[in-house]
Order: sequence, then C-alpha cells, then structure tokens
Amino acid sequence: MNYLISDPVGIDYIIAEIQTKLYDTLSASWGVDLNGYPRCYYIKGVDKKTISHYVGKKEYKSLVHSEGNKFFFTAEKDETATTNGFYKTDIEIYFMVDLSLCKPSSLHRADNEVRIDVVNILDTISGIEVTHVMKRKDDIFNNVDFTLVTDVHPYHCFKIRCNVLEYELNTQYC
Repeated sequence: MNYLISDPVGIDYIIAEIQTKLYDTLSASWGVDLNGYPRCYYIKGVDKKTISHYVGKKEYKSLVHSEGNKFFFTAEKDETATTNGFYKTDIEIYFMVDLSLCKPSSLHRADNEVRIDVVNILDTISGIEVTHVMKRKDDIFNNVDFTLVTDVHPYHCFKIRCNVLEYELNTQYC
C-alpha cells in the first residue's frame, strides 16, 4: 500500500512525487506487496530512538524492523533558501526488503540488483540527485535503535541520500 499524505505542500509535495514513482515502478517490477510511506519522524522513546510514520490521532507506527517490504523518507536537514521563494534540502530514503521476494529467480544475494533498481528510478526524476547509497546498518540507522532490523539473507536494508535541488515552499497538488 502506498501511504500518501493528502494535499502535500513544499518538501512533502516533492516526496509524494518520488514516493509515487518508486511505489508504482517497484511494485510492478518486483511483483511484491510493497509499503511506501511519506516523510517520517525520528521519535525518542524512554530508552531508544526510532523512525515512525504518523498514522493520525497522535499515534505513530515504528518502521524500523525487517518484516515486510517497505520504504520511507526522512527530511531532517534544514531547508536553505536559494532565490525568490525557492529552497533546497536533503532527503533520505530508507528501504527494508526481502530479497527472496523481490528477486526470486536470483541464485545469489541480489542486494546490489535491488539497490540498482532504486537508483535507476531516482535518476529519472528531475529536481533531485542521488549523492549516497548506504548499506552498512551503523551508517543507515545512525543514532536509531535498529535491533529489530537484520541484513542477513533474505533481508536487506539500505538508505539513499538525495539532494533536492530547488522547489517552492508553496508548491502543492491542485
């Protein structure tokens, strides 16, 4: 399921466009049940920090676990003004997938193939540029409790950092 937010504005509008493209293309290509989430939030609990999706009514759902095929965004960096109401920032896209479902005919661990699929889609989206593809859990989940995430076959997690080049704060769906 693709969990899009209604009436996104600014960076959420840009994320919704990327989210839709990733969800539509990867669902068709991989043939898996895929969950796409919008911009999510770092939530500090009593003794741990996680990344969670706001589901409504003051409730959040933690996404930092290996189960299911999913991707979600964070946008924690400052938005920097460029010119005349345009801004730029960085976003991060987290992926947690079951390789045996995404690439069932592969006889090897197809982690690189899955990452390439994602980067190739992102490279077709104007207004963003991929700057990093991270595959070490310590780098992916810096300062986040990732004890419920495994990167042992068939599971794989990775993160992609993108520059969002220029967008208007008031850009929104019509």
